[in-house]
Amino acid sequence: MNKFLLPAFIVFTFQCSYAQTPTWGSGIACLLYTHCTPCHHDNGVAPFSLTTYADAYSHMAVIHSDVNNHIMPPYPAMCVKLRGQKGDIND
Repeated sequence: MNKFLLPAFIVFTFQCSYAQTPTWGSGIACLLYTHCTPCHHDNGVAPFSLTTYADAYSHMAVIHSDVNNHIMPPYPAMCVKLRGQKGDIND
């Protein structure tokens, strides 16, 4: 019985650590495009764009802090147009 526990544990540990290594193409881009780019794009209401890897990498510390502190995305996640902009909710 003990002969099988160690190999099973090693395989399980390796698969878990491999599955938790995100990459830009395997998930990060999808998350940002879904939850961030409605506001964080060129000429968007957010202060900077997050449409490329370079954009996200340069704002990595801010993204980490704001997501962990539940500042971003706004809850519920939505992009509210600023007053006076075309398409404003008051139009």
